[in-house]
Amino acid sequence: MFRKQFDVLLLKWAIGRETILRRVGLLIFLFILLIFLHAMAMSESTDNTIKDNIVYGFSPDRSRWNNYAIDFFDDTIYFYDTKSIIKRNSNVKVWIKFGEPVNDKKVTRIYKEATALMEIDCSTRLIKTIEMNYLSMKDEYKKFTSPPKWENIEPETANDALLEEVCAPPKKVKKS
Repeated sequence: MFRKQFDVLLLKWAIGRETILRRVGLLIFLFILLIFLHAMAMSESTDNTIKDNIVYGFSPDRSRWNNYAIDFFDDTIYFYDTKSIIKRNSNVKVWIKFGEPVNDKKVTRIYKEATALMEIDCSTRLIKTIEMNYLSMKDEYKKFTSPPKWENIEPETANDALLEEVCAPPKKVKKS
């Protein structure tokens, strides 16, 4: 009889111990999950490093200027003017605006903002700069014009992204 009660007691204790281990394991899992979620949330927030808080010398009107590229090498940001696009056959003329960060102390920057009138031959993937204007870090305005020379558009560059934006055929709307 004693042996039978002892076996029942062991059986109850074993079940209770297994339940306790499950609960402890669940608590550990939930704690680790909470730490993981907190770490993910903190990694998406902004801190005060220059890389995450890039400041540019201009702020284009987003109703007119569309961002088409960011050069991750030097953080130059590029926009094109949606209202200046002129298409003739396979050629497109468009004004672009680009600039480098003004708060990066590691690198000496030359200009706050630049604009350029570009012409792209969409059929041959060639580009030329017709006019270039700079606003220097000292707020000096400089304009450059020279005989334009056609250049090949290198894949996966800002010029390639511009070609994709302005040379793309208009999207067809399905009629209902």
